[in-house]
Amino acid sequence: MDYTCARGEEYDGLDCRGKGGRLLSKENELFLTLCKLKHNFPESDLAARFAISQSTVSRICRTWILCLARTCEEINIWPSREHVNNFMPDVFRAAYPTTRVIIDATEFPLEKPANPDVQASTWSSYKNRNTLKILIGCSPNGALTFLSEAYGSRITDKELTKRSGLFSKLQAGDNIMADRGFEIDDVLPKGVDCNIPPFLDGRAQLDAGEVLSTRRIATLRIHVERAIESRDKEFSNNILFSYCSFAHCFGDDKSMLLPHSF
Repeated sequence: MDYTCARGEEYDGLDCRGKGGRLLSKENELFLTLCKLKHNFPESDLAARFAISQSTVSRICRTWILCLARTCEEINIWPSREHVNNFMPDVFRAAYPTTRVIIDATEFPLEKPANPDVQASTWSSYKNRNTLKILIGCSPNGALTFLSEAYGSRITDKELTKRSGLFSKLQAGDNIMADRGFEIDDVLPKGVDCNIPPFLDGRAQLDAGEVLSTRRIATLRIHVERAIESRDKEFSNNILFSYCSFAHCFGDDKSMLLPHSF
């Protein structure tokens, strides 16, 4: 397997320095990368643990992250309608029996990019830092069933949902549960509905039925919020931008697109 350089290009060479033999076995290279992904150890720490240089750690991680992304994206984690129904909790079955997926967006901290355009496309006014945004989907029983590719955080929740590929997986009769920020009713596929908390629409307050609906949806959406909280803990530190160097700008808004690993 060839290594991946900072520009995302592969090059021939027996090791990361382009000379001599491999400093680590492929098994240990994979183990090093998994340590980085799971615990986000600093590259300097991994270099000391594996007795290699920091630049070698960086090249190993870039290579294996790209490899893992290409491999794991072939795994289908999207369950069938029958499977979702069989494992649907009673609280969903009683109130929202056609729910196929509960969605939400989350952001991960990113090392500040050097490119000004990418800086702008990844700047989050909500987090007050550069971040990546992905769309997460859970089934009613709490299983993680959908992960979008990562975009610059400037992208809106509506645009993120459109580009994520989620709509192509839905069938007529399916229902999406989401938060208020997902104003996607006008872009949903035919026969697909969306349950989101009601808006005030200029009124002083919601009526009794709308308050009840808001509380019910908020209670049921806890599954996807727990999944997001779990991933946020894993990526509490910055994702190094060098690992994202094979990304490209997407569309006129230069929203960043990265492999599924992020």
